[in-house]
Amino acid sequence: MEIKTLTHPTFGKIRTALIDGEYCVSLKDVLNISGIGIYTVYANSMIQAGQIKLLVASTDNDGIYLTMQGVHDFLQSVV
Repeated sequence: MEIKTLTHPTFGKIRTALIDGEYCVSLKDVLNISGIGIYTVYANSMIQAGQIKLLVASTDNDGIYLTMQGVHDFLQSVV
């Protein structure tokens, strides 16, 4: 998995990866950009409980990477 960092003047930096042909983003970065970074713990608990297991594209030392649909579904569950 090759991680690339995109930088946007308004949002800042976000890590992306192409996993199994699908574009994914770092959940931690999305949460930090959106101002709800505290939900990283919530996300980890949901993953451990198997509630968003199918949405997780990959996990590694850089964190949890979700597909765009996974990010959307996760944000819908916390907002």
